[in-house]
Amino acid sequence: AETAATTKPSAESEIPMESEVTSVPEVTVEPEETDPNGYSAPVYAPQRTPHKPVNPFMIVSFVEIVAFCIMIAVFFNVGQNTFGYENVAKNYFKSIADCDWDQVYNELELKESAFINKDAFLEMRKEDDKISYSKIKVESVADKNTAHVNITYYEKGSDYASGELQVKLTRQPKKSFLFFDNWKVSPDNYVVNDFTIYAPQGADVYLDNQVIPDKYITKKNSSPDSDCYQIPQMFVGTHTSFISFDGFTGPETPVFAQYDYDYLSLEYDSLSVTSKQ
Repeated sequence: AETAATTKPSAESEIPMESEVTSVPEVTVEPEETDPNGYSAPVYAPQRTPHKPVNPFMIVSFVEIVAFCIMIAVFFNVGQNTFGYENVAKNYFKSIADCDWDQVYNELELKESAFINKDAFLEMRKEDDKISYSKIKVESVADKNTAHVNITYYEKGSDYASGELQVKLTRQPKKSFLFFDNWKVSPDNYVVNDFTIYAPQGADVYLDNQVIPDKYITKKNSSPDSDCYQIPQMFVGTHTSFISFDGFTGPETPVFAQYDYDYLSLEYDSLSVTSKQ
């Protein structure tokens, strides 16, 4: 009889093969909520929202905003230093030292008139000398509308002060470049206020070769024999004056406009007998 052959499994085939396990993200499912009537609503686990890519335009806009803010900060910092009262006073001193009287005039707080103008100012300062210095020391005190700056200057190689300049400044109502304070130098060192000239009534009075308009005559201080001219402001220094009356003219008379000498009296006997041509 034929005997069926039985195939005996090998040792290797008897070892159980481990199945490959794939990692699956763990999902937590909340228990369903059940109402009293036995109905339940499914509860789903929250889904992760995918990240949107960053818009390059937003990055560029952010960089531009930061750069703009830095520019504004620099603009205001430079402006405050440039237009600050100390810097104005220092530039004013440097202009005086260099005899740049055109620039000095621009820094002064002046109300122009027939006798207060740039040409008259330059004429008064034409013989001034330059100031030699190597360094300056600045001290200041200020309130809301007024600043006082004291500038001490030193010659080269010297530790001793050569001189000093006291500068008074006032804040102007109008801003510089819309944002910055505008400081002007008080002209106290350069002008004489309410300079008075007495002349024969009816005579034409000339000051620095121009006739003084009748609007400067003050009736209060005039008399039947003389007219009193009061000039609100004129520059400190030596001026010239003469009178013309009834076809005659007088010789030029020096006018010393100083703080302690603020009037001039012109008399009939100053008229010459020669008719003015």
